[in-house]
Amino acid sequence: MSFRRTRGGVFSYIDTFLFSLNSVIAQGIFTACAIALMVHKITVMLLYAPFPIFQIILYGPFLFSFDFLTLVFLHRALASGNRGWQILAGLVCLVIISCSASFVSLYLEANAEINWGRSVEVVPVNPVHTDF
Repeated sequence: MSFRRTRGGVFSYIDTFLFSLNSVIAQGIFTACAIALMVHKITVMLLYAPFPIFQIILYGPFLFSFDFLTLVFLHRALASGNRGWQILAGLVCLVIISCSASFVSLYLEANAEINWGRSVEVVPVNPVHTDF
């Protein structure tokens, strides 16, 4: 009994693409890399926000196209029969994951300090002038 149902058209292609990796480790690394790329891109967009709606509609597909192509090449390398390509793609995925995680953590730490500094009210102290 199969838990996956085959669908026609685009869904069949996506189902085949997602479950074509033979190793659970390769599937996990690929999934973590995909999430890291998307989170990194969204964090960069939040860093430069706010964007006008027109720019998001016009430039949105171009922002994610490089990430999509990177994921396609990494998936093909992880699914290949050559062990060298699999190791290289796994290392590239780990580098992408670590760089994205460090960028997001630095952004969150810096943003937390900025927000904390803005939330604390600093009252200037007027010096007392005495005339002798």
